Amino acid sequence: AYCWGMFDHMWGNFDPGYGVPPVASDWVRPCFANASGKFYLASSNWPSNTNNKVVTYHLFHHHGDAFQTVYYEVPQNLTVTHPEEITPGTLSMSVTANQGATVCLSSNGAILDVEQSSGGAVTLNFVEAPVGSLLTLTVTKQNYYRYETIIPVVGPPAAATSPSPANNQSMVSIFTGLSWNGTGADYYEVYFGTDNPPSNLLNGLQVTETAYTFAEPLSFAETYYWQVVAVNNYGSAGSEVWSFTAAGEPDEDFETGDFSLHSWNMSGDADWHVVGNAAKHGSYSAQSGTISNGQTSTLAITIDCSGFEKIKFYKKISSEEGSDPLQLFIDGILKAEWSGEIDWSYEQFSSGPGPHTFEWRYTKDANGSGGEDKAWIDFIYFPPTAALAANAGNDTEICEGNAYTTTGFASNHTSVEWSTAGDGTFEDVYALNTLYTPGTNDINNGSVILTLTAFSGTDQISDDVLVTINRAVQTEIGEGIICEQGTVIDWISAFNFASAEWSSAGDGAFDDPTLLNAIYTPGTADVANGSVALTLMLTAFNGCADFSETVTIPVLQIAQIPAMPEGPDAVDVFYTPETVYITSGDADTYEWHLTPVSAGTFASNDQQVTIQWNQEFQGNAELKVRGINPCGISAFSEALVIVVDNSVGIDPFTTGIAIHPNPSNGHFTVTWSPGVKETAEVKITSANGALVTAKKVTVDGTTTLSFDRNLFSPGIYYLTITAKNGTYLKKIVIQ
Repeated sequence: AYCWGMFDHMWGNFDPGYGVPPVASDWVRPCFANASGKFYLASSNWPSNTNNKVVTYHLFHHHGDAFQTVYYEVPQNLTVTHPEEITPGTLSMSVTANQGATVCLSSNGAILDVEQSSGGAVTLNFVEAPVGSLLTLTVTKQNYYRYETIIPVVGPPAAATSPSPANNQSMVSIFTGLSWNGTGADYYEVYFGTDNPPSNLLNGLQVTETAYTFAEPLSFAETYYWQVVAVNNYGSAGSEVWSFTAAGEPDEDFETGDFSLHSWNMSGDADWHVVGNAAKHGSYSAQSGTISNGQTSTLAITIDCSGFEKIKFYKKISSEEGSDPLQLFIDGILKAEWSGEIDWSYEQFSSGPGPHTFEWRYTKDANGSGGEDKAWIDFIYFPPTAALAANAGNDTEICEGNAYTTTGFASNHTSVEWSTAGDGTFEDVYALNTLYTPGTNDINNGSVILTLTAFSGTDQISDDVLVTINRAVQTEIGEGIICEQGTVIDWISAFNFASAEWSSAGDGAFDDPTLLNAIYTPGTADVANGSVALTLMLTAFNGCADFSETVTIPVLQIAQIPAMPEGPDAVDVFYTPETVYITSGDADTYEWHLTPVSAGTFASNDQQVTIQWNQEFQGNAELKVRGINPCGISAFSEALVIVVDNSVGIDPFTTGIAIHPNPSNGHFTVTWSPGVKETAEVKITSANGALVTAKKVTVDGTTTLSFDRNLFSPGIYYLTITAKNGTYLKKIVIQ
């Protein structure tokens, strides 16, 4: 009964006595037939057990489209006529198809119009489609194969639209490419340049895509013009001439070779550093420090932002995928992180006005590594600060002969220019970072003022930097010695230095090692070694090279006391008018002294002296000597007492005096044989002239005098006998 009712719904005459026969094409639909079969069963008297009907109601359900139709005959081909193509501006088309067929026109999945065919032509209405559009015509009918075809919109191509960069856009990245929207073109001709109409960089370059990528970055702050001409077999259409202005130089690209351009802060386990082997643009970029598992390396900067512009930068990562990320924090809040192998790619993030801290942190987890274990950043644009600004850099110092690398900074500017108050030259006056070579006047003056001027439209602002030009260290080192008692190091001179520092390889000491001409007092080891190595370190003025040199200096003692002069200690000037005396010692030169000066004259030759005796002098003379070297003068030697006499006119028989023994221990006898009877005075004096004893004796031919040792101490004494015919002296040695 259920099946009879289902079939009767789809083919109305299946049970001629039940219901109203529907149109077959409308009702050969299983969903409605399923419901109709249940109604048919309900109205039937079969089966008598109504519980079986309930089971049937629950057993059959349709899962699917309620309006799905089914084919119940072998399908045939539809007969359809339509245009093969349409032109721009067409808003309708006529299509003929079999009676009851559904005719649909769509584009990119969107239905433009649907009509039911009555066996003749149907009109499909739609909005204008641009050249190059592809319209899909679909015709379906039950028991017929589906008919589907593409109808293109043909004609000259549409002019390119929606340029990127947008027309008149400013601050465009120098790494930009070109893109646009276009339809109906077989290819495009691209014109690009700094001229208008553009042609001096690209002149009709043909591309098939709606984009073009430059092989090299564009120039900073340059205005460019471009146009795209769409071309196909039906003609061509040119766009308007668009323009854009490239962004100026980045706020930070590390091309100074260091972090000196801005106030960067570093933290973590290793500092970031500037490297020259990886860069998005130019030669340098900032690279994270070398860290181990569980460590970090952080680079941060605080910027007082004036508006809602974004911070923009390029990053590169070579690390373990999914771990060891480069992280960006703004005011301590994590904004993004990247890991793995990522080549230079662009990022931008909003911050808002006010001071903000931007922090790039490379972090390693507890284990594992990959790639180079590094991260790099480069080509950074900070959010704009308040106004046009120029900073020529901090006052600095360089050394004569060196060029100065400017460290200028400018913000919110379109161009900059350097100028000098001196006679030097800039490598490029229009570059923030350039070389300045001082002129002769700059060097002679010792300084020069450089001025950086930043321009923005008609506004300009300037700032100065004072470059002090220091002279290089100059030294003159002569030959010198160090004396045991200490010596001023005055045999070295130096100029153009900031500070001095002496050090010794020996055991001596400086009175002040920071003095160029310090006093050095050698130690016992220095004296024993006979020399010492001293090192002078001169710190140059900023920008100049320091000076360091080690010299080995002889260490000398004060000359030793020379030996007592050796030579005759009794001289008869009648027979010996000239005598020679010698000494020994380590002195460089010797100074001889003869007293009294009336005793004679002498000529010395270091350790030897020749005395020319005064023929009129008789008595005791003393000869002594002292040594001289660069470290000083020794004390005098022990004096040699010389008894000087002149025997001319004296009876030789009256001069016979003998002392025995001589030297003695203080007990000796004196025998005098003048040969005549006479009275004489006998005196004994010490070497310094003090009277020891004196006697008057009468001699008749020969006399002997004895002396006791109690009168004498070891030393030199002199015997003087004064008689009628003269005075006679004799030296006595007591041991």
